[in-house]
Amino acid sequence: MHLAEPSFIETRSSQLFSVYHEPDPGSRLRTPVLVCSPWGWDDAASYRPRRAWAERLAAAGRPALRFDLPGTGNSSGSPRDPGLVTAWLDGVAAAAEELRARTGVTEVAILGLGLGGLLAIAAAEAGAAVGELVMVTAPPSGRAFVRGARNFSRLQGWHADASSVAVPDGWIEASGFVLTAGTIEELEAIEPKGPFGPDLRRVLMLSRRPGARNPLATALEAAGVEVRAEGISGWGQMVAHPETSRLAEDAAEKVASWMDESGAAAPDAAAGDGGGLTGIELDGAPAPITETPFPVEHPYGRSFGLLTTPADGEAAPLCLVFLNAGAVRSTGPNRMWLERARAWAARGLPALRVDLEGIGEADGDPDGVPPGEEFFATKYQDELGRVLDALEARGLGPDFALVGLCSGGFLAFRTALADPRVRAAYVINAGALVWRPGIFDEREVRKVSRVFERKWVGKLLRGEIEWSKVRSMFTSIGERARRRLRPRRRGGTPWDVELQADLDRLEAHQTRLALMFCGNEGMADELEAVGFATTLDSRRFVEMVDLPGADHTLRPLESQAALRRTLDEGLQRELEARGWAPPVESA
Repeated sequence: MHLAEPSFIETRSSQLFSVYHEPDPGSRLRTPVLVCSPWGWDDAASYRPRRAWAERLAAAGRPALRFDLPGTGNSSGSPRDPGLVTAWLDGVAAAAEELRARTGVTEVAILGLGLGGLLAIAAAEAGAAVGELVMVTAPPSGRAFVRGARNFSRLQGWHADASSVAVPDGWIEASGFVLTAGTIEELEAIEPKGPFGPDLRRVLMLSRRPGARNPLATALEAAGVEVRAEGISGWGQMVAHPETSRLAEDAAEKVASWMDESGAAAPDAAAGDGGGLTGIELDGAPAPITETPFPVEHPYGRSFGLLTTPADGEAAPLCLVFLNAGAVRSTGPNRMWLERARAWAARGLPALRVDLEGIGEADGDPDGVPPGEEFFATKYQDELGRVLDALEARGLGPDFALVGLCSGGFLAFRTALADPRVRAAYVINAGALVWRPGIFDEREVRKVSRVFERKWVGKLLRGEIEWSKVRSMFTSIGERARRRLRPRRRGGTPWDVELQADLDRLEAHQTRLALMFCGNEGMADELEAVGFATTLDSRRFVEMVDLPGADHTLRPLESQAALRRTLDEGLQRELEARGWAPPVESA
């Protein structure tokens, strides 16, 4: 598998990150497909399957273009920007135009997922040259989408854990993603009724409830558009979690079959004159920044990164590297890595957001990394070392600061121990610090006492806890018992003793380490059990920080704000220690 071509697309108000998948030379070309992403958590969870879907389309002779909407993913802008929905519609039209330019065709097909499907039909209503449209679990109107986001927000359990940063009046926060009052007002005005332009001929509507009344289907049919509505399975897994998401095969097969029925003309054999921008310049405070793709070769293929640097070329002698949080792509949880990278690059600190093997935009298994312990494999430390080598060859560094959450935190810590170029590591909700097989099974076992709590049993009987989780728990208990019966190896070192030796090494090299934990983190509980906090008084370069909330990926807004403060203060100290001038203001 090869890395598809990344670039940026210029619109009237934004720069869209995009990836173009070109069919193999000599293949029979078919109508190109623009992939419009869903919003929020669905966007984050389904990223790797969308990439696999685009590759499958290209393998079938259909050039495919994926892109991030303004204020989402790796595109420019913020979810707090005014006029965001207008920018989204402009983005769909601009991406469609880019795909036409690349392939030399007059119209494209759009594969719209979730909100992306609604935006696609709204763009067609506004005049975009869309011939065929697939809407997968798309809401029939903006009002329906807002209602769904609001209902989901009310179901969230972490608001009570971190409420000092309140969601502004009129906003919606869902899984850490926000819709402002202005964006909500714009969305609720979207109610496509036609006409949908002369180009739109066919629409395929795929949903989990195919028999439900859909006023949009009625409007399309009244406008003379051929509409087919079908049910699909597997969509829930595609948007459930980045570590377990897989392509909805049922949907992919039905889309392929439906597109094959089309009598639309194939694109010209000669490619057009599109190509997008290889990098972008963004306004920053206090200075402008540039952002360019940063692929690095590895034995398995290429990792992918986006390198953000000061536009004037004057960079601090420290390079910031953000690591994947499990299977979350390089934008980071709730886009936090992107926001911090751009904020600090504007203050002189170059920053790389990187996707490693099987994650986000990197090469590797199309299905991503198998969930569980694979994210803690030692291969990622070797891969990160090659990424640091490539950055140093670019003239960045020579010192590096690493930021990682969960498995990324583990990788940051272990790399700081092994690589003297790493001068600081910011480790957030680390799944482990010293690896031992079965560590997650052990944590599940410690939760077994909950089985006897009346509240927990009530949730189980009401169906709020899956029985599969109970079976997994007791399987873990049995596995732990078997391990205890096995003879112990001689010379084994308790993990907490090994950890103290690791910290001694960091202290000797004066490498700064910040360990940050929200509530209910298994690693934090284990550190507390061995009295870890009492050992920090004698260490100058190690600190432990409590973050508010109890959500692993920092979805509460207060958790995100606390992380920004802690990270900014730490980076400020690192730059001041190097005498970097002008002084970097806290972002």
